[in-house]
Amino acid sequence: MTVADIVLLLSALGALVTVVTSAIVSLRRINTVKTEIKEEVKAVHSIVNQQRTDMLAYQKTLIDVLISKGIHVPTDKSLLKE
Repeated sequence: MTVADIVLLLSALGALVTVVTSAIVSLRRINTVKTEIKEEVKAVHSIVNQQRTDMLAYQKTLIDVLISKGIHVPTDKSLLKE
């Protein structure tokens, strides 16, 4: 083996170590970002679900008031289960 072969071999090993290290760091970052996104999505779903629950409760109160005053309220067919 000549000096040039040894230098070439060491350079290739150095490049391999660099690529593997970069890949590991990138995969860890991706995993962290995925976790953060999942948490944000859960937070948004909680907000949306709570707003919908509040809206349905308010709508039910309004319907009850209308019915108590003798006003006919048509049935919401989208809520009927078949």
